[in-house]
Amino acid sequence: MDSGVRLLAREPLEVHVVLRAQKADFPNEDDALLFGRVRTLAAAVVSRGFVEKGTALSRVQDPGDPNHILDVFYEITFSKAATALEDALETLRFAVGVEKRA
Repeated sequence: MDSGVRLLAREPLEVHVVLRAQKADFPNEDDALLFGRVRTLAAAVVSRGFVEKGTALSRVQDPGDPNHILDVFYEITFSKAATALEDALETLRFAVGVEKRA
């Protein structure tokens, strides 16, 4: 399974972490509430200096019927710049251990 953690090797180094909520887990909630759940989950990364970079909806299509959506992931990407490789590695270790699903 994808950890939702990335290191962008550019200047400056940047660590991205993607957090999400799944519509199937909260079928009666609207988009705003689902993104709110992700932002609540994000308190751990925000407290460590990550900032919100963007949101996305990822639809999971039924492989047997591309017109049927099985689920929708409400995703928010957070990032944190690192001034040195050692800082980036420490941030990566932290990010890998963070709960990524609301």
